[in-house]
Amino acid sequence: MRTAALPLLIAVTAVAGCSSSSASGLKQPAVSAFTAGTCRVAAPDILQTGRAAYRLPGKGQPSSSVLADLASAQGRLRQLEPGAEPAYRPALSKLIVTVGLIRLSSGVGSYQPAQATTLRADYTAAVKTCTQRQ
Repeated sequence: MRTAALPLLIAVTAVAGCSSSSASGLKQPAVSAFTAGTCRVAAPDILQTGRAAYRLPGKGQPSSSVLADLASAQGRLRQLEPGAEPAYRPALSKLIVTVGLIRLSSGVGSYQPAQATTLRADYTAAVKTCTQRQ
């Protein structure tokens, strides 16, 4: 009897673990929804930035894991930005700059929760820009 219950317990635990992003209200499109070209290549990093944006604290300083996620995504986006199609460059640039400001302010202990709101808005704008067919 105990052996039969173990797979059920594992399945329930796995489903509960997968619902964390929906609990924060973050619904992300699939990478395939991003326009081919720069946006499709940038999609994993844009999405990573969005997930990190929703993990930024309402008070206090961001955790090192959130900052590491932002740093890695920002680094890859920076590499893509110069060659991005003109229609996508402003949204990517804004996202890169906002991440940089958060990282910089966190480094000196002056992060403000309003910065998370700005990053979420810039993330949403980048997703919207990159998932609309030009």
